[in-house]
Amino acid sequence: MPADGTRLHPLLALIGAEFGDCDTESAVKAAALAELLHVASPFHDYVMAGAGTWADAPRVPHARARDEETARAYAGERLLMKAASVAAELGPEVVRLRDRTADRLAVGQMRELVGPMDGEDLLSHYTEVTAGKSAALTSMALQLCAVRSGSTGSGTRAALAEYGEQLGLALRMSDDLVDAALGTPTGAAGLPAVIALADRRRETEELRALLSGPRGTAGPAGPRDVTRILDLLYGTGAVAEARAMTYARLARARAALEGLPEGPATCALHALCDLVARRDH
Repeated sequence: MPADGTRLHPLLALIGAEFGDCDTESAVKAAALAELLHVASPFHDYVMAGAGTWADAPRVPHARARDEETARAYAGERLLMKAASVAAELGPEVVRLRDRTADRLAVGQMRELVGPMDGEDLLSHYTEVTAGKSAALTSMALQLCAVRSGSTGSGTRAALAEYGEQLGLALRMSDDLVDAALGTPTGAAGLPAVIALADRRRETEELRALLSGPRGTAGPAGPRDVTRILDLLYGTGAVAEARAMTYARLARARAALEGLPEGPATCALHALCDLVARRDH
Protein backbone atom coordinates (compact mmCIF):
# COMPACT_ATOMS: atom_id res chain seq x y z
CA MET A 1 0.00 0.00 0.00
CA PRO A 2 1.54 3.35 -0.98
CA ALA A 3 2.06 5.66 1.99
CA ASP A 4 -0.17 8.36 0.51
CA GLY A 5 -3.09 6.00 0.05
CA THR A 6 -2.97 6.22 -3.75
CA ARG A 7 -5.56 3.89 -5.31
CA LEU A 8 -6.81 2.79 -1.89
CA HIS A 9 -10.00 4.84 -2.13
CA PRO A 10 -11.22 3.41 -5.45
CA LEU A 11 -10.39 -0.05 -4.11
CA LEU A 12 -12.56 0.62 -1.06
CA ALA A 13 -15.38 1.84 -3.32
CA LEU A 14 -15.22 -1.37 -5.35
CA ILE A 15 -15.15 -3.52 -2.21
CA GLY A 16 -18.13 -1.58 -0.87
CA ALA A 17 -20.00 -2.34 -4.08
CA GLU A 18 -19.94 -6.02 -3.14
CA PHE A 19 -22.33 -5.37 -0.25
CA GLY A 20 -25.15 -3.94 -2.36
CA ASP A 21 -27.00 -4.29 -5.62
CA CYS A 22 -24.72 -1.92 -7.56
CA ASP A 23 -24.16 -2.40 -11.31
CA THR A 24 -20.65 -2.42 -12.75
CA GLU A 25 -20.89 1.02 -14.38
CA SER A 26 -22.02 2.63 -11.13
CA ALA A 27 -19.28 0.86 -9.17
CA VAL A 28 -16.63 2.20 -11.57
CA LYS A 29 -18.06 5.71 -11.28
CA ALA A 30 -18.04 5.41 -7.50
CA ALA A 31 -14.38 4.38 -7.60
CA ALA A 32 -13.59 7.37 -9.84
CA LEU A 33 -15.43 9.73 -7.49
CA ALA A 34 -13.52 8.42 -4.47
CA GLU A 35 -10.18 8.96 -6.20
CA LEU A 36 -11.13 12.41 -7.53
CA LEU A 37 -11.86 13.67 -4.03
CA HIS A 38 -8.72 12.01 -2.66
CA VAL A 39 -6.52 13.62 -5.32
CA ALA A 40 -8.22 17.01 -5.00
CA SER A 41 -7.72 17.37 -1.25
CA PRO A 42 -3.89 17.79 -1.27
CA PHE A 43 -4.18 20.67 -3.77
CA HIS A 44 -6.17 22.60 -1.21
CA ASP A 45 -3.78 21.55 1.54
CA TYR A 46 -0.86 23.08 -0.33
CA VAL A 47 -2.67 26.27 -1.24
CA MET A 48 -4.11 26.80 2.25
CA ALA A 49 -0.65 26.24 3.72
CA GLY A 50 0.75 29.00 1.52
CA ALA A 51 2.63 26.70 -0.85
CA GLY A 52 5.77 27.37 1.15
CA THR A 53 7.71 24.58 -0.51
CA TRP A 54 7.47 26.24 -3.90
CA ALA A 55 7.57 29.88 -2.80
CA ASP A 56 10.64 29.35 -0.64
CA ALA A 57 12.54 27.22 -3.14
CA PRO A 58 15.93 28.74 -4.10
CA ARG A 59 16.22 30.52 -7.45
CA VAL A 60 12.46 30.38 -8.07
CA PRO A 61 11.00 33.88 -8.58
CA HIS A 62 8.15 34.77 -6.24
CA ALA A 63 5.83 35.55 -9.16
CA ARG A 64 6.39 32.09 -10.57
CA ALA A 65 5.70 30.51 -7.20
CA ARG A 66 2.50 32.53 -6.96
CA ASP A 67 1.48 31.40 -10.45
CA GLU A 68 2.13 27.76 -9.50
CA GLU A 69 0.02 28.17 -6.39
CA THR A 70 -2.81 29.67 -8.45
CA ALA A 71 -2.56 26.87 -11.01
CA ARG A 72 -2.77 24.26 -8.29
CA ALA A 73 -5.80 26.01 -6.80
CA TYR A 74 -7.56 25.91 -10.17
CA ALA A 75 -6.54 22.27 -10.65
CA GLY A 76 -8.03 21.40 -7.27
CA GLU A 77 -11.25 23.26 -8.11
CA ARG A 78 -11.51 21.45 -11.44
CA LEU A 79 -11.12 18.08 -9.74
CA LEU A 80 -13.82 18.98 -7.22
CA MET A 81 -16.17 20.07 -10.00
CA LYS A 82 -15.55 16.81 -11.83
CA ALA A 83 -16.26 14.92 -8.62
CA ALA A 84 -19.53 16.82 -8.23
CA SER A 85 -20.48 15.90 -11.80
CA VAL A 86 -19.79 12.19 -11.23
CA ALA A 87 -21.71 12.28 -7.94
CA ALA A 88 -24.71 13.79 -9.73
CA GLU A 89 -24.69 10.88 -12.18
CA LEU A 90 -24.90 8.47 -9.25
CA GLY A 91 -27.95 10.10 -7.71
CA PRO A 92 -29.04 12.49 -4.93
CA GLU A 93 -28.00 10.24 -2.03
CA VAL A 94 -24.43 10.09 -3.36
CA VAL A 95 -24.45 13.86 -3.88
CA ARG A 96 -25.42 14.36 -0.25
CA LEU A 97 -22.71 11.95 0.92
CA ARG A 98 -20.15 13.70 -1.27
CA ASP A 99 -21.19 17.11 0.10
CA ARG A 100 -20.88 15.94 3.72
CA THR A 101 -17.44 14.54 2.96
CA ALA A 102 -16.26 17.73 1.25
CA ASP A 103 -17.44 19.71 4.27
CA ARG A 104 -15.52 17.44 6.63
CA LEU A 105 -12.39 17.82 4.49
CA ALA A 106 -12.63 21.61 4.60
CA VAL A 107 -13.19 21.68 8.37
CA GLY A 108 -10.28 19.30 8.93
CA GLN A 109 -7.96 21.45 6.84
CA MET A 110 -9.03 24.62 8.65
CA ARG A 111 -8.62 23.01 12.06
CA GLU A 112 -5.11 21.90 11.10
CA LEU A 113 -4.17 25.41 9.98
CA VAL A 114 -5.60 27.11 13.06
CA GLY A 115 -4.08 24.55 15.41
CA PRO A 116 -5.37 23.56 18.86
CA MET A 117 -7.14 26.25 20.86
CA ASP A 118 -5.78 27.38 24.21
CA GLY A 119 -6.27 24.56 26.66
CA GLU A 120 -7.51 22.12 24.00
CA ASP A 121 -6.36 18.54 24.36
CA LEU A 122 -3.67 17.93 21.72
CA LEU A 123 -4.69 14.34 21.04
CA SER A 124 -8.31 15.35 20.58
CA HIS A 125 -7.26 18.01 18.09
CA TYR A 126 -5.09 15.52 16.20
CA THR A 127 -7.96 13.03 16.04
CA GLU A 128 -10.43 15.67 14.87
CA VAL A 129 -8.10 16.84 12.10
CA THR A 130 -7.34 13.28 11.03
CA ALA A 131 -11.01 12.35 11.01
CA GLY A 132 -11.74 15.25 8.67
CA LYS A 133 -8.77 14.89 6.35
CA SER A 134 -8.36 11.10 6.19
CA ALA A 135 -11.20 9.13 7.76
CA ALA A 136 -13.90 11.12 5.95
CA LEU A 137 -12.60 9.92 2.58
CA THR A 138 -12.18 6.25 3.48
CA SER A 139 -15.61 6.15 5.10
CA MET A 140 -17.23 7.81 2.09
CA ALA A 141 -15.54 5.47 -0.38
CA LEU A 142 -16.98 2.38 1.27
CA GLN A 143 -20.49 3.84 1.47
CA LEU A 144 -20.84 5.14 -2.09
CA CYS A 145 -22.34 2.05 -3.71
CA ALA A 146 -24.39 1.23 -0.64
CA VAL A 147 -26.22 4.55 -0.77
CA ARG A 148 -26.35 4.42 -4.58
CA SER A 149 -28.10 1.05 -4.76
CA GLY A 150 -30.62 1.82 -2.03
CA SER A 151 -30.99 -1.90 -1.39
CA THR A 152 -28.26 -2.16 1.25
CA GLY A 153 -29.62 -2.38 4.78
CA SER A 154 -28.96 0.42 7.26
CA GLY A 155 -26.94 -1.94 9.46
CA THR A 156 -24.58 -2.77 6.62
CA ARG A 157 -24.22 0.88 5.66
CA ALA A 158 -23.43 1.81 9.27
CA ALA A 159 -20.85 -1.00 9.49
CA LEU A 160 -19.15 0.17 6.28
CA ALA A 161 -19.13 3.77 7.49
CA GLU A 162 -17.64 2.85 10.88
CA TYR A 163 -15.03 0.55 9.37
CA GLY A 164 -13.96 3.27 6.93
CA GLU A 165 -13.77 5.84 9.73
CA GLN A 166 -11.54 3.68 11.92
CA LEU A 167 -9.39 2.51 9.01
CA GLY A 168 -8.81 6.13 7.93
CA LEU A 169 -7.67 7.11 11.42
CA ALA A 170 -5.41 4.06 11.64
CA LEU A 171 -3.89 4.84 8.24
CA ARG A 172 -2.87 8.35 9.24
CA MET A 173 -1.43 7.09 12.51
CA SER A 174 0.41 4.39 10.61
CA ASP A 175 1.84 7.03 8.24
CA ASP A 176 3.28 8.84 11.26
CA LEU A 177 4.81 5.62 12.57
CA VAL A 178 6.38 4.87 9.17
CA ASP A 179 7.85 8.40 9.07
CA ALA A 180 9.30 7.92 12.56
CA ALA A 181 10.77 4.55 11.57
CA LEU A 182 12.38 6.15 8.50
CA GLY A 183 13.73 9.07 10.53
CA THR A 184 12.10 11.74 8.37
CA PRO A 185 11.39 15.33 9.53
CA THR A 186 7.68 14.54 9.25
CA GLY A 187 8.24 11.71 11.69
CA ALA A 188 9.37 14.27 14.25
CA ALA A 189 6.04 16.05 14.07
CA GLY A 190 3.38 13.31 13.85
CA LEU A 191 1.33 11.38 16.38
CA PRO A 192 4.29 10.35 18.61
CA ALA A 193 5.23 14.03 18.93
CA VAL A 194 1.63 14.94 19.77
CA ILE A 195 1.61 12.26 22.47
CA ALA A 196 4.89 13.56 23.90
CA LEU A 197 3.70 17.17 23.90
CA ALA A 198 0.56 16.14 25.76
CA ASP A 199 2.73 14.51 28.44
CA ARG A 200 3.62 16.62 31.47
CA ARG A 201 6.57 14.59 32.75
CA ARG A 202 9.78 16.47 33.48
CA GLU A 203 11.71 13.96 31.40
CA THR A 204 10.14 15.38 28.24
CA GLU A 205 11.27 18.98 28.77
CA GLU A 206 14.11 18.69 26.22
CA LEU A 207 11.77 17.14 23.70
CA ARG A 208 9.20 19.87 24.28
CA ALA A 209 11.83 22.55 23.68
CA LEU A 210 13.05 20.92 20.46
CA LEU A 211 9.50 20.52 19.14
CA SER A 212 8.54 24.12 19.85
CA GLY A 213 8.86 26.13 16.64
CA PRO A 214 8.39 29.90 16.26
CA ARG A 215 4.62 29.53 16.68
CA GLY A 216 4.71 26.93 19.41
CA THR A 217 4.04 24.08 17.00
CA ALA A 218 6.21 21.17 15.99
CA GLY A 219 9.08 22.59 13.97
CA PRO A 220 12.57 21.13 14.43
CA ALA A 221 15.29 23.44 13.16
CA GLY A 222 17.57 20.98 11.39
CA PRO A 223 18.70 17.38 10.83
CA ARG A 224 20.41 17.15 14.23
CA ASP A 225 17.24 18.29 15.95
CA VAL A 226 15.21 15.72 14.00
CA THR A 227 17.57 12.92 15.00
CA ARG A 228 17.48 13.94 18.64
CA ILE A 229 13.69 14.29 18.64
CA LEU A 230 13.25 10.82 17.19
CA ASP A 231 15.64 9.38 19.77
CA LEU A 232 13.58 10.98 22.52
CA LEU A 233 10.26 9.87 21.02
CA TYR A 234 11.43 6.27 21.07
CA GLY A 235 13.08 6.65 24.47
CA THR A 236 10.03 8.14 26.19
CA GLY A 237 7.73 5.47 24.79
CA ALA A 238 5.74 7.90 22.62
CA VAL A 239 6.25 5.76 19.50
CA ALA A 240 5.11 2.63 21.33
CA GLU A 241 2.03 4.46 22.60
CA ALA A 242 1.26 5.70 19.08
CA ARG A 243 1.51 2.13 17.80
CA ALA A 244 -0.90 0.96 20.52
CA MET A 245 -3.35 3.69 19.51
CA THR A 246 -3.10 2.57 15.88
CA TYR A 247 -3.83 -1.03 16.85
CA ALA A 248 -6.81 0.15 18.91
CA ARG A 249 -8.31 1.85 15.85
CA LEU A 250 -7.73 -1.27 13.79
CA ALA A 251 -9.48 -3.32 16.48
CA ARG A 252 -12.49 -1.00 16.20
CA ALA A 253 -12.43 -1.42 12.43
CA ARG A 254 -12.44 -5.21 12.80
CA ALA A 255 -15.30 -4.98 15.30
CA ALA A 256 -17.35 -3.06 12.73
CA LEU A 257 -16.90 -5.95 10.29
CA GLU A 258 -18.98 -8.14 12.60
CA GLY A 259 -21.99 -6.33 11.17
CA LEU A 260 -21.18 -7.44 7.62
CA PRO A 261 -21.98 -10.77 5.95
CA GLU A 262 -19.13 -13.23 5.56
CA GLY A 263 -17.54 -13.44 2.14
CA PRO A 264 -14.55 -12.37 0.01
CA ALA A 265 -15.27 -8.64 0.43
CA THR A 266 -15.31 -8.85 4.23
CA CYS A 267 -12.12 -10.95 4.11
CA ALA A 268 -10.50 -8.23 1.99
CA LEU A 269 -11.35 -5.61 4.60
CA HIS A 270 -9.79 -7.79 7.32
CA ALA A 271 -6.69 -8.14 5.13
CA LEU A 272 -6.42 -4.34 4.83
CA CYS A 273 -6.30 -4.12 8.62
CA ASP A 274 -3.50 -6.70 8.66
CA LEU A 275 -1.58 -4.70 6.06
CA VAL A 276 -1.86 -1.43 7.98
CA ALA A 277 -0.73 -3.16 11.19
CA ARG A 278 2.47 -4.34 9.50
CA ARG A 279 3.44 -1.12 7.71
CA ASP A 280 5.98 0.28 10.18
CA HIS A 281 7.76 -3.05 10.85
